[in-house]
Amino acid sequence: MTQTPGDDASDLDLANRELRSLLSKCEAVDLTALSVGRRTLMTNRIAALRTALTLVDEARNSH
Repeated sequence: MTQTPGDDASDLDLANRELRSLLSKCEAVDLTALSVGRRTLMTNRIAALRTALTLVDEARNSH
């Protein structure tokens, strides 16, 4: 399947929206209500989502 020139930009826009949505939901979780293990997992998940958003933003800006 070949991609048209706008596909990369629209894919990046979609990824950005989805990642921001997921990050918002994760940040809304009350970490104090989680066990220590789950709190660690959620903290790491939030950090990974922020990193992914940074990479998507960099890719969007390079287009």
